[in-house]
Amino acid sequence: MKTTCVHEMLVNTCAICRPKFIIKKEINQKYKPATLDNNNPIEPIKLWFLFRYKSSLKYFGKSFNEIDKIINEGDNKYESLQSKLVKKNIGDLPWKYPFGNIKNILKNDMDERVAAIKQSSDIDTFVEDPIWKKLPSDFNDDDVCTYFAIKLKNKYQSVIEDFANWIIDSKIISNEEKTICCVPSSEVGVKNGVHFLCNTISNKNNKILDARECLIRTKNVPKAHLGGVRDQKIHLDSIEIKNFEKFQSKKILLIDDVASTCSTLKACIEKIKLTKPLEIETLVLGRNLLI
Repeated sequence: MKTTCVHEMLVNTCAICRPKFIIKKEINQKYKPATLDNNNPIEPIKLWFLFRYKSSLKYFGKSFNEIDKIINEGDNKYESLQSKLVKKNIGDLPWKYPFGNIKNILKNDMDERVAAIKQSSDIDTFVEDPIWKKLPSDFNDDDVCTYFAIKLKNKYQSVIEDFANWIIDSKIISNEEKTICCVPSSEVGVKNGVHFLCNTISNKNNKILDARECLIRTKNVPKAHLGGVRDQKIHLDSIEIKNFEKFQSKKILLIDDVASTCSTLKACIEKIKLTKPLEIETLVLGRNLLI
């Protein structure tokens, strides 16, 4: 049955009433599904994101090192829980980072596999573990993912691997040939975490052409999160493309770690369009909550 809105249009086609975000659900995903922002600043180009980015670590009320210690301990407990569930022939939890929202996830998901997980006492032990009381009471999955995004910025290899697996698991790349590239660092010659992420994804999937070196910064620009101006023209004037042939007549996936106004993404898209690609999609790990 198709649902119409107060404007007598289908809900999903009405510009006012349609859901702002659409979750891309896939069967047997280990990680949280990717979400499509269908009301984004770069429409009609698709903008996917993995989580909602919390804009500042100040939100946590703890130092990064304190959080780092808690999350590492929690991650070890999570991996131990996964091993126990596998031994009981229950299988994996629905996704990788369910630290904050796991109770609601297990309560609301009616999948048979998850129903079996619900009945495991190991889940209760994990959820009620005293370690979580060291975190703020409203600490949730987005907080955890923001923490990992910051570690990706600092080029932690294990975190780069995790995000690469998450992106592959999201089926955004699927089994078709694509060229993957990334928004360059704000500093000339600097390779950011997303640069290494593209390389890791390409190494895991032989249908992905690695073009991480093709969008380059020609002059330094102020970092946006440190007060730099979020102006598309600044990026258009400081980004160039080399190796045009890697983009021509190809399906492109452009990746960035965090997006707010999408000014850098839009500048990169304008540059890529000059090469006449077949298609462009964008993916950001974290979509800033302040948009």
